[in-house]
Amino acid sequence: MKKTTLSLMMGVSFVLLFGCNSSDDDNVTAPPEPPEPPATTISINDTSVIEVALVSSEPENGTMIINLTGDDDKAVIGANAFNLLFMGYPKPGPYSSKYKLAWHQAQHTSCIDTEECAIAMEELKAGMYQLTLDDLAWKNGIIRYRAALEVKGENAHFPMAFLN
Repeated sequence: MKKTTLSLMMGVSFVLLFGCNSSDDDNVTAPPEPPEPPATTISINDTSVIEVALVSSEPENGTMIINLTGDDDKAVIGANAFNLLFMGYPKPGPYSSKYKLAWHQAQHTSCIDTEECAIAMEELKAGMYQLTLDDLAWKNGIIRYRAALEVKGENAHFPMAFLN
């Protein structure tokens, strides 16, 4: 019985040892490269559409944060041609108008087709810009503000419009 058990164990060991000898290590296929994700940004000079959304505005400080989107709602990057206007209005009352027209004060600068620019521009993240108007001086009595913006690229133009 010892010989039979020993022979049986040797046979099983032989099968286990040499039966699984072939290896497919040479035929391993590399995993396919994942597809490139679709672009989520577009250059200001490549887009044919510019849309502006006001994120926040602090006209008393001359600052606004905006989101720019272009073709296929992609975030617009590389924008640097802005025209910025802040308007300030007084509290309605007897001294707030002359000739039945409300007085106002405007703070305006353009960085479109000009050498000098009085706007500090910072791209906070793709498509989100903080614009700050330099040298801002409001008169006393202004309590209400409006902001307007124009953006220009090589192929697209967002005309001057008041933002809400």
